[in-house]
Amino acid sequence: ILHKLMESYSSLKSIKFSGDNAHKELIDYVCQELFNSQDRIFLQELRQFRNQIAYEGFNIDKNYLERNIKKIENYISILINKIRIILKE
Repeated sequence: ILHKLMESYSSLKSIKFSGDNAHKELIDYVCQELFNSQDRIFLQELRQFRNQIAYEGFNIDKNYLERNIKKIENYISILINKIRIILKE
């Protein structure tokens, strides 16, 4: 969900990333626009987990998700609100 929302935001800003580092560059861009360096570190960590899940069969610890669910929900909310604002312009 976060990835698609970040892609939507960047697309609405006429920014497109492609290639091997596209997801990393997308996170860097969105964090530069909307979040801070600590957020960028966290979102890059989620990206790395996603890659490990997809390519190595990695599982995220349930406690990690429980500790961070509010933070993740907050990112989703911020991105949705920013996208709505752009669409109203």
